[in-house]
Amino acid sequence: MIRVYSCSEHYNPKHRYHLNNIIKSLWNDRSLEERVEVYGDWIRQYRYASEIQSADICLLTYHWNYYIDQGLLSQAQQEIEAARANQKPVVIFSAGDSPANIPFPGTILFESAGYRS
Repeated sequence: MIRVYSCSEHYNPKHRYHLNNIIKSLWNDRSLEERVEVYGDWIRQYRYASEIQSADICLLTYHWNYYIDQGLLSQAQQEIEAARANQKPVVIFSAGDSPANIPFPGTILFESAGYRS
């Protein structure tokens, strides 16, 4: 089981759609059985760590595109700096056709779609 941390202080329910998929599956009121029905059995592999120190990895709370589109690059930077201060690897998810140009070396990027001409 992987313990994941994302910054709940930056969470805004109005922007839930833009959460990374792992956190979206964990931050809701459904039972584990209901979450497995909705998201699939893969969610059993993750647990949310409410304290960054007890996490195995840090997930940038929202998809990368959200930070760019909303002008919140400094918020993403805060999350990444907090992870680095606690010596945690940082995973960033990106969606959409355009490649993500991440200005933070040493992060792990998962892109769900890539640009194809």
